[in-house]
Amino acid sequence: MDAHKASRSCPDAGPRREAGHFSLLQAFPVVLYTLDAWEVFDPASALWSIVEALAGRPLHLLVGATWTLEQANNREHHVSGIRTITESLEGVTITTCCTKAEMAVLQAEGLTPLHCSNNALVREDLFVPLTGRDPTFDAIYDAKWADYKRHHLAGGIRSLALLAGPSGNPLQDATVAHGLHALAAVRHATWIRRPWTDDSEWLSLEEVNAAYNRARVGLCLSSVEGPMYASIQYLLAGLPVVTTRNLGGRDEFFDPAYTRWVDDGPDAVAGAVAELIELDLDPWMIREATLSKMAAHRSRMQEWMCDLIESEGGDLGRWGGEWPQGLRNKLIEPVSSAADVIAEINAASAFGR
Repeated sequence: MDAHKASRSCPDAGPRREAGHFSLLQAFPVVLYTLDAWEVFDPASALWSIVEALAGRPLHLLVGATWTLEQANNREHHVSGIRTITESLEGVTITTCCTKAEMAVLQAEGLTPLHCSNNALVREDLFVPLTGRDPTFDAIYDAKWADYKRHHLAGGIRSLALLAGPSGNPLQDATVAHGLHALAAVRHATWIRRPWTDDSEWLSLEEVNAAYNRARVGLCLSSVEGPMYASIQYLLAGLPVVTTRNLGGRDEFFDPAYTRWVDDGPDAVAGAVAELIELDLDPWMIREATLSKMAAHRSRMQEWMCDLIESEGGDLGRWGGEWPQGLRNKLIEPVSSAADVIAEINAASAFGR
């Protein structure tokens, strides 16, 4: 066997992080999940400590795409990264969780896809319509401050709430000109959390859900990105959605009954928001329809897990019945310690299960 394959040493590996955004789905056989392929491609990732510790044992990695694979540059990076790893490391297999559109893309490249959008892995118990909700805003936009999020398209909505995660740079991922244009367009909005405050902490998921419940409609204004988790979180909280046409896969969970697709203009966005408000849709109808769409994706992932476990003589455990309860939100929160994961895998191996 090639020495590089036997050692599972990562090229140019220096000090590694102790923890990362991944999750141990099964300890025997070993199945690790990360929704961000960068955890696999980055030599400094804590995930690589696990890969090397398991030298000589089969290892299955289930990964999500960092960005939509419908774009050529993202696809090329993802494909080359996976090929580099699987061709150099003995016993490592990688399957990519993807949208329906990305399935054909990956199959054409000779990779293994699984039609399970990362959006289906958001926990439905964390985002829910609240009892006695009394919305005060016509719409909310939960999005980082960046050019591609196109906040200026929300400028025509008079009653608007904005929510953004922390950023050390007021215009991170944004050009100055675009940022100033966007700020002027939404200067009337109420910020539930500003991205450039001194507070570096994210809002809790409970606080995010509470913010959604203060609004009547959720906004999705980017034209290209990954799954956009806010899109599924809005729906689980019972909000109808106004979205621009896009690449990235969020449309898989939308339905004309509670979604409006609009042109890239403030008037079109504001008009669709007003239309959905007038319909006064039942939040629980939106949530239940969304859960049904999520269930189809989860079922495919669960079937994949069961087939893999049974093929290697493992115990189905929590994967043998209904979708397991209490899994981490998006299967990765909070972060996992590499040392703890290695210890759990070794303990399972010692018992042969």
